[in-house]
Amino acid sequence: MAEGPRLIVVEPNGERRNVVIATFPFRIGRQAGNELTLRDSRVSRHQAQILKQDGKLVLEDTGSSHGTFVNGDRINRYELKPSDRIDF
Repeated sequence: MAEGPRLIVVEPNGERRNVVIATFPFRIGRQAGNELTLRDSRVSRHQAQILKQDGKLVLEDTGSSHGTFVNGDRINRYELKPSDRIDF
């Protein structure tokens, strides 16, 4: 069975966990109710979302306070590729 898209989340304490991206939009933020809730005060309540467009995954910043970064570059919208590193 093929594995779907996923994120490897690295917590501030170094703990890693796999998160499957199963629904779209896949919302990421500090507030409960997001598909991925990050308990970190540096993350906005509604930080970013991952959309599926034309079979590709697109990461969008949703007006966060401190920005969304992929591979060290601040983005507003970015087509994700395997092994990209996302930071908030």
